[in-house]
Amino acid sequence: MSFPLFYTSLREYQYYAGETPVALMYHHLERCPVTCGPARALFVSPKRFERQLAELQKARWSVLLPGDTPQSRSLLLTFDDGYQSVFTQAFPILERYRMRAIVFLVAGHLGNRNLWDARLGYPERRLMSKEEVLGWIGAGHAIGAHTISHPDLCQLSRKQAREEICGSKKALEDRFGVPVRYFAYPYGRWNPWVVELVAEAGFEGAFTVHPGPYQPASHPLLINRLAARPRPRNVPSYWKGLRAFLGAHLRKNSPGNEPMGGGRHEIPVIR
Repeated sequence: MSFPLFYTSLREYQYYAGETPVALMYHHLERCPVTCGPARALFVSPKRFERQLAELQKARWSVLLPGDTPQSRSLLLTFDDGYQSVFTQAFPILERYRMRAIVFLVAGHLGNRNLWDARLGYPERRLMSKEEVLGWIGAGHAIGAHTISHPDLCQLSRKQAREEICGSKKALEDRFGVPVRYFAYPYGRWNPWVVELVAEAGFEGAFTVHPGPYQPASHPLLINRLAARPRPRNVPSYWKGLRAFLGAHLRKNSPGNEPMGGGRHEIPVIR
């Protein structure tokens, strides 16, 4: 199996990975602004998101929450950073399709802005407020921790990293009165001692940005995720997407045909 490096549609995903369980990762739920540059990979429009949920529902894929046992044709929906667009745009769509998701919150910036992105010249966006997070939880969705200030944990001292990891869990549990069992590594960056600190903090699972099947039992603190993103605009990726579409069509209508080749997509580093 040649696992894809990002997710745009169920049809393309199944061409590469069949019915393998997967955890999908989202950030912004809005159209990418003209000036977003390399941050384009972090933006998924509400229209595309709804299309993705509709095809999952039509194909009878089950949507899980962390802690549920993944099986064939199941997936997990995750949102990093807790942008306000997750509440204003994704939340009503999830409600329409009766699907649940988890959002990983930057505990020290609720109701503020993504200052870590602003320092890189990426678009500033408001983050979910306490009231919005309460509404999210009240509807049956889950929250997880994404540190206090969204640093690269590998660049911190052990003491600083411990404060970011343990402090974010405690802050969210104290503020919202629910257990926070899951963690996502900012920028997808981790090393052995960072993983040790996540275990020390008492998290049951932690998510990376490494593309691969959703297999939480294989290493609960290094769970794979697949970035959901717009289809790239470059010509090679367009042809790969077209080939995947045609290959899936041929396999559906002519069971004896072999897939029309493989190939892997390339994306920039996802935070």
